[in-house]
Amino acid sequence: METTTMYEISTQCSCFILDEETGEETESTVCFGYCSDDQMEDFQFVLTDWFVAGTFRIEGFPVWYGTIGGLFDAKNPQEFLWSITPERTDWILRYNVEDDKFVGVLSHHDGTGTITVSKYEEQDDE
Repeated sequence: METTTMYEISTQCSCFILDEETGEETESTVCFGYCSDDQMEDFQFVLTDWFVAGTFRIEGFPVWYGTIGGLFDAKNPQEFLWSITPERTDWILRYNVEDDKFVGVLSHHDGTGTITVSKYEEQDDE
């Protein structure tokens, strides 16, 4: 049985928020961004040979009532990441590129599921 390495990027971490009135930092577990620059660098590295700006199709995005899919555009890996993860909530994404598809296990408050992202190419109607 072949095992595929899965990388991880997450918002479930600690970060510090600066109180502009007092100048004091307080720790928060809701960072609304990825946990570290290292995680984003790893994400960009894994996508180096695969990612090309354009249109993508995502399938299997977990929501509270099942899964959804659709098309999105991304100009760079960070836009790609924002498009395949939920906004304003904690999430964990374990991922890799397999057989010319981005495959990940996405977990967040509404559910967990396997997402598959492929490069979208319009089909000729001829």
